[in-house]
Amino acid sequence: MQEPFVSVVTPFYNTAPYLAECIESVLAQQYGNFEFILSDNCSTDGSREIIEPYAARDSRIRYIRHDAFVNQVQNYNRALRQISPDSGYCKVVQADDWILPECLSRMVAAAEASDSVELIGAYGQIEERVHFYGLPLGAGVFSGKEVCRKFWTEGLYVFGSPTCVMYRSDRVRDRPDFYDEACPLEDADICFELLKNKDFAFVHQVLTFTRRQAESIHHELGRYDQHPLLALMTVRRHGQAHLEPHEHARLLDSTARGYHRSLGTNIVHGIGLTKGFRRFHRQGRKCCGFEPSWGPVAGYAIVAALDLLLNPKSTAESVWRRLRRRSGSAA
Repeated sequence: MQEPFVSVVTPFYNTAPYLAECIESVLAQQYGNFEFILSDNCSTDGSREIIEPYAARDSRIRYIRHDAFVNQVQNYNRALRQISPDSGYCKVVQADDWILPECLSRMVAAAEASDSVELIGAYGQIEERVHFYGLPLGAGVFSGKEVCRKFWTEGLYVFGSPTCVMYRSDRVRDRPDFYDEACPLEDADICFELLKNKDFAFVHQVLTFTRRQAESIHHELGRYDQHPLLALMTVRRHGQAHLEPHEHARLLDSTARGYHRSLGTNIVHGIGLTKGFRRFHRQGRKCCGFEPSWGPVAGYAIVAALDLLLNPKSTAESVWRRLRRRSGSAA
């Protein structure tokens, strides 16, 4: 039978140091029936010169150079609107990441196992570590509701970045703006949305590589303590669809407490006072309609401050680690 047609999409802006590795990983796929859309958000670093020789040699590549510069999420949505009407699946590969040769074939096979599958994931390598484990071995298809529920109740997170998952193209075409541009964690948010009444297929094999270096797409988010905000935001936006009423009410309370603790701790440690942190969290709270209670935040800040004062050794080690990270980023 004809393999389902796959749209591989790489939106990018000034990622020349990694772009060739990304392109070559897609062209090296064991799966052959795909198009490769490279969506250029007005890059100025020579990315076009990197792409053009590949496009000249391989007709599956569609290079689109846009005239108007937009923000990152808008660029992703603009790129996804270019996918072929004939594609059955859509695979985003971020420009500073790459995928293993069997990625498309294994993800498509997992999706084809059941019409109920809406989202496909796999183990992924982030720098030197493997992530997204925790689902039982021996099974390939899981209830979407249960996978989402386990995130809130057990901390199980198996979605990763857009590079780590595959979507059905029909769902991408259903939404003119596939990712919610008002949401600062839009790639995770869409996973919870897609799985409200559908299943999640998972490949127990490392299929993707994601960078977290200083200049990568994900580096800045890692500094903003995103996980308490993600738990709060997703349970408020999607919890009713995935949880029983009593469980939803309990998790609304516990995620709010966890978020207050995160805010208080990060304020004491300094990162919570930075412009980027405040902007990121303000946007996340707005998109889920949450206003923090500053009394509990102050209480958690006091506890964190006392911990710093009463444990000078651990405080000094923490400061030293932060200074080393900053010096590494500057280098």
